[in-house]
Amino acid sequence: PYTSYPDSAAAGTALHSGKKTRNGRINVDWRGESAFMPIGRLAHESGRAVGLVSSVMAAHATPASAWSNSLSRDDYAAIFNEMVDGRLDVLMGAGHPEFDDDGRRVEDPHDDQFRFVGGREPWTALEAGRHNGYAFIDERAAFEALATGAPMPERLVGIFQAHRTAQARREHQPADPDNPSGMAFVPNVPDLATMTTGALRM
Repeated sequence: PYTSYPDSAAAGTALHSGKKTRNGRINVDWRGESAFMPIGRLAHESGRAVGLVSSVMAAHATPASAWSNSLSRDDYAAIFNEMVDGRLDVLMGAGHPEFDDDGRRVEDPHDDQFRFVGGREPWTALEAGRHNGYAFIDERAAFEALATGAPMPERLVGIFQAHRTAQARREHQPADPDNPSGMAFVPNVPDLATMTTGALRM
């Protein structure tokens, strides 16, 4: 439905392509007939390294709008697979199918939990380091190592150990009176500054 304000897909499209569209679309025009060139791909075509770092799912509309084209922001699997086709140099964010929003391991995740990472098959290949030349990390210590000088691979996908967001949806952490929320942070998730520092070392 028409609204007077943009969602993050339309707003991200405006920021990253310089063109406006309807809510729900990512770098595709209002009618869904033509695709826009986002800034990430322009940078790639000019020979620059390109990295996307997010505290939400890597295939969320906000990071995706810097790289992808999609008729629907909800087509997470296709968006993620477009982002890891071998051209993007670094991708970091949430979406881990094997952990919940509190960073707790999920036993036997169902197929829907893999939608943020392209599906089971691409995920399995990423974890094994066999997907389009990408190295893969998911542990907080690995993100911190990159930020403090560990050798940087040529291409990297980092999906930290939380399903939809770094900290916003946590509900089952212990009390922490020193935290403004009164609840402790998820301990196995790196902060945005750490991920960004690691990505900038490309």
